[in-house]
Amino acid sequence: MHADDILDRLNDEQKQAVSAPLGNSLVLAGAGTGKTRVLTHRIAWLATHERMPMGSILAVTFTNKAAGEMRTRVAALVGDAGPGRWVGTFHSTALRLLRSHRHEARLGDEFAIIDADDQLRIIRTLSIDMNISVDQVNPRNTRSYINKQKEQGRRHANAVRLNQPYESEYKRIYKAYEARCQKESLVDFGEMLLRCLEMLREHEDLLRLYRRVFGNVLVDEFQDTNAIQYDWLKLIAKDSASFMAVGDDDQSIYGWRGAEVANMNRLLSDFKPVSVHRLEQNYRSSEHILQAANSVISHNNSRLGKNLWTDQGAGQPIVLTRSVNEHSEADAVATFAKDYAMNGGKYEDIAVLYRSHALSRVLERSFNGYAVPYRIYGGLRFFERAEIKDALAYMRLVATPDTDFAFARVVNTPTRGIGSKSIERLREIALERGVSLFRASEAVVVERLLPARTVNSLEKFLRLLANMRKASEGAELSEIADQCIRLSGLVDFHAPDKTETSIGRRENLQELVNACSQFVEDPVGDEEQGTPASALRAFLDHASLGEEAPQMEAGGDAVRLMTVHSAKGLEFPVVQLVGVEDGIFPNSMAINEGGLEEERRLFYVAMTRAMKELRIGHAEVRTRYGQGQSISVPSRFLAEIPEDNTDRMFFEPARMPSAYARSHPSSRPSLAKGGDELDGVRSGAVVRHARFGEGIVLATEGSGDNARVQVEFKRFGSKWLVLGYANLQVLES
Repeated sequence: MHADDILDRLNDEQKQAVSAPLGNSLVLAGAGTGKTRVLTHRIAWLATHERMPMGSILAVTFTNKAAGEMRTRVAALVGDAGPGRWVGTFHSTALRLLRSHRHEARLGDEFAIIDADDQLRIIRTLSIDMNISVDQVNPRNTRSYINKQKEQGRRHANAVRLNQPYESEYKRIYKAYEARCQKESLVDFGEMLLRCLEMLREHEDLLRLYRRVFGNVLVDEFQDTNAIQYDWLKLIAKDSASFMAVGDDDQSIYGWRGAEVANMNRLLSDFKPVSVHRLEQNYRSSEHILQAANSVISHNNSRLGKNLWTDQGAGQPIVLTRSVNEHSEADAVATFAKDYAMNGGKYEDIAVLYRSHALSRVLERSFNGYAVPYRIYGGLRFFERAEIKDALAYMRLVATPDTDFAFARVVNTPTRGIGSKSIERLREIALERGVSLFRASEAVVVERLLPARTVNSLEKFLRLLANMRKASEGAELSEIADQCIRLSGLVDFHAPDKTETSIGRRENLQELVNACSQFVEDPVGDEEQGTPASALRAFLDHASLGEEAPQMEAGGDAVRLMTVHSAKGLEFPVVQLVGVEDGIFPNSMAINEGGLEEERRLFYVAMTRAMKELRIGHAEVRTRYGQGQSISVPSRFLAEIPEDNTDRMFFEPARMPSAYARSHPSSRPSLAKGGDELDGVRSGAVVRHARFGEGIVLATEGSGDNARVQVEFKRFGSKWLVLGYANLQVLES
């Protein structure tokens, strides 16, 4: 593509950012303003107009999906030149550098990547070895402590105080954890960037090399960078001809995992001079939605500032719904979805967003009651599922039998009579002899160091691993996966019957084989690249980096339920926010500990997911923590939405499904109650409904064709039903 063609179909703001002179620049890209378009066109501009080799362009982002989309778009723009080998995530880029320079990084030839679950297993084992009670010193809290220190670029020796209980124990475990990982050549996610940063700082020749190689550096979602990612970028991009950061401080919502929105301001001083470009034309949402979102986010003080606008028209006002309680709120959402679909819409157009997954339970009950199809997103990723992690552990033992965390995971999976006490004794022998669990097992079998039954079981396990390795010699990656799954017996173990759960697990294991057959090894400059052993190692790295399963594309026509965090980067024709109350959104911790600005940014993200229609609901009364109902206060964020952009509704169970009462928010429609009995159905009667099951009649109302009864069902809560259509069976009058 010719350089001038790169700027075609870009608006003026985008053109200025894409064609900015070489140097340092910050692109403030508001929600729905085309940031990915600008980033990919900038890469193409550097390659065509500035004549930069694609190999000199380093572009990093946070997710595999975003990196893949970036590569695809760049390839479409530059054609045969290709997107270059340095377009990826922070972790995949750091891993590539570590693989290429493992000796300088003080890592073994076959170092392994471990995920959060593997970290937890190691920490729990170390705690027991060190006589630290895992009941008092929670391994999850210890893992959080270690990860936070690594995010700040700190080893155990220079760890900063976090003013937490048991901090001295955390630090002791951190020291032992570092030693264990170094001994076994294990690298967790935080370690990738920390180890890479240390390697470049300690080897000036490597640093000079990569500063020359990476003449152009681009960063996506810059507002989500943590301290060590910022330091890594600053080190790498110091002498680059062109450094561009693309981000939105108003969408920085990951402070809880180390992201520092202050990095936006640090950039302006550390990389000066910096040209700032604002992308403010939104292509996603209507005027009502954008005006409301602008108003809400303007209440944050520490922002660089921008104002989203659109030429797509006013659209519908934001609907604010007030419900009696959480059950009424859920019924309102379900009946709206039903009406929407009955009037020609699709269920999949609707996304129901909440601050916490805990709010999904009541929604599910109403959706089931009203026969509204739905799908919950944000569950386990594909490679985090137990059956997949077990299969990967066997594959890792084929590649590197001395990997203790993999050995410990499957030595008794499927169950083969090697209990926890035997594993602990095996671990003690390994520690005494300074060898891996695999080598300790070989010694136990030869020297008969444990009870005969355990020795026999270990001998069978070692024979199984030997058979797997023999069957995998020279085999394709998918064959290795298939052999490991088949020989290990994981299918029968995880999917013993024909239930839906078992069928799903069986399909997951088959999908792992499919993933292996479709996997293309990404070259890293390794002399062994292209061999079966290299492909296996590369796939294990790929799995450990946590590629997400393609959840959003599955499920057919169904309402999507997810947290606001999960919805980041997505868009939907209709968005329904629920539980928008103080203590929930914003949550209590943010209110009490000064985190309101990030909560407001999260609310802003939620609002700007909506394209055509935005509905925001809260309840007057809500059950909290299983301790009964309490009065709820509408979220303070609702008061920041201009009234001109809203339409207010009230919903309560006594209304017919899909019939909403429009009212002033402070008023409530009154209901005229009928007698105690209607056509033989009286208050207090036990009845059965074909869909909702058994329930107790609470009240009756009206007469004739409009007669209704309120029933409290065991599974579905309170429902008002038209008596003439409900076909209630009276079980006990």
